[in-house]
Amino acid sequence: MRFYAFAATLVLVAGLCACSKNASDQSSSTATTAPDAAATAADASAATAEPKAAGSIAGADVYPGATLQAGGSSSAGAMGGTAAGKVYVTGDSYDKVAAWYKTHMPADAQETHASASGSNSTVYVTGLGTSHQQSLSITSSPATQGKTWITVAEIKK
Repeated sequence: MRFYAFAATLVLVAGLCACSKNASDQSSSTATTAPDAAATAADASAATAEPKAAGSIAGADVYPGATLQAGGSSSAGAMGGTAAGKVYVTGDSYDKVAAWYKTHMPADAQETHASASGSNSTVYVTGLGTSHQQSLSITSSPATQGKTWITVAEIKK
C-alpha cells in the first residue's frame, strides 16, 4: 500500500509538471521564483499556528525558517482543473523537518517513507483518486548538499 501511495505521489507531481507546461488559449499560469515580503510574513505567521486536524496539506503550515525557492500555478480551461505547487528549502536536517511535519499533517494524510544510499524521502498524500489531490514531500540527499527540500503540490479537477 505504501508503494502505491508513493507511486501515486510521483504521478501527482508529474501531472503538476505536465499541467504547468500545457499551452492553451484558455489556460493561464503564474510562477514565483523568490518570496515577496507578504508571502514571507504569511509563512512566518503560519509556522506558529496549531497543527491541522484533517484535510489540507496545501494549507498546512510551512516549516519554520524554510525559504520559498519556487512556486507556480496553472489553469487549463480544456482540462477543467488547476495545478499549483511550491518548493521550500531549509538548512535543518531531514530528521528534524520530518519529525516536525509528522505533527503538523492532517489526520487523513497517507505517509510513505523511503531511504537509500544517504537519500531520504517522506511523502504525505490526501485525496488520491478524487478531484482534489494534495501532496507534500520532504527530501534530502547528497545532491541537496545538506539542505532539506519541501515540495507542496495540489491538483483540483
